[in-house]
Amino acid sequence: MSPRAAKPKPKPKAKAVPKPARRGRTPAEATAAHRAALADVVALVRTQADPAEALGHALDRLAETVAFESATFFLLDDQGAGLRPVATRGTHVDLIPEVRFDLGTGLSSWVARTGRPVLLSDLRGEARPDAPDAPRHGSFVSVPLLVERTSIGVLNAGSRQPGAFSEADRDLLVAAAAALAAPLVARRAAREAERRPGLDRATGLPNRLAFEERVAEAIERGRRYAERCAIAVLALDGVAALRRGAGEEAANETLAAVATLLADKARKSDVVARLAPEDAFALLLPHQGEEAAGRAVDRLVSAIARHGFTGRRRLAATSGLAVWPVAKGPGADPFASAATCAQEIVAAALEAARAAAAAGSPADTSARVEAA
Repeated sequence: MSPRAAKPKPKPKAKAVPKPARRGRTPAEATAAHRAALADVVALVRTQADPAEALGHALDRLAETVAFESATFFLLDDQGAGLRPVATRGTHVDLIPEVRFDLGTGLSSWVARTGRPVLLSDLRGEARPDAPDAPRHGSFVSVPLLVERTSIGVLNAGSRQPGAFSEADRDLLVAAAAALAAPLVARRAAREAERRPGLDRATGLPNRLAFEERVAEAIERGRRYAERCAIAVLALDGVAALRRGAGEEAANETLAAVATLLADKARKSDVVARLAPEDAFALLLPHQGEEAAGRAVDRLVSAIARHGFTGRRRLAATSGLAVWPVAKGPGADPFASAATCAQEIVAAALEAARAAAAAGSPADTSARVEAA
């Protein structure tokens, strides 16, 4: 009897090795990269005042972690009736653009309506008949921008490579969209408030429309009683850099401090206002001619330059001054309404302040609109 052949010993099962993350990163490295990207996006929200600029920079930062070739932020319009692209890297990204939903065409409209993210990793899209040269996406992800379960927009990202996006990538985009959504809503509310006469949210001063109403009232009195008035604009230098470096909250605290300083230095009969979204303030000086108003404005510019704001920050200001009645140009038409003249003369004073900043040292420059 021949000896039995020995049974081969079973090979030990190999331990499952986690798949390395995209771009050669380990899962731990990928997680750390996602967290760092999210932290940077949150910081961008604080430091960028303009929503489109903030969203554009957010796309740049997310592209360092998520392998998209194209991406688009869509936001609902002011009426909430449809999506519009606000920031794009590469080309506009969407799927099924020929299909119409409640908020417009394309899959992004469905995502905005339902508030549900979509991740498609293995697409075999054919060329679009209406755009044969458009990229054919192998991977696509779309996430809603939600505030209290209400959608205000969508972030879409695409790649020609199948499998380009992981669930972790989708989750990062969901978290980034959530971090961006609430500040965008707050800024939209602030812009809407600026379109109505009232108080500026950052400083508590009258906003531009309220200020223009007071200037129109002064012009009406001037026409009736032959009274003069001066309109001055002080444009601040240094707040934009503060906003970029320390964030919107720090910039608003400084603007509020400037507002307090100007209100303390101005006469009781003067009107001090904030011209948002500019880093500028306006003053209405009743019964003031060019010489007296010029001296008052120069004192205010000097007071700003001497003052130590939070963190011992120093600011500079340039001034623009217009005295009504105006000899020619904006606000000079005797047949125009007082409201129209007020809008024109405030805009002219603001432009004069900008011209002063471009012409020389922000600490002591000023420009005047020609008086009658």
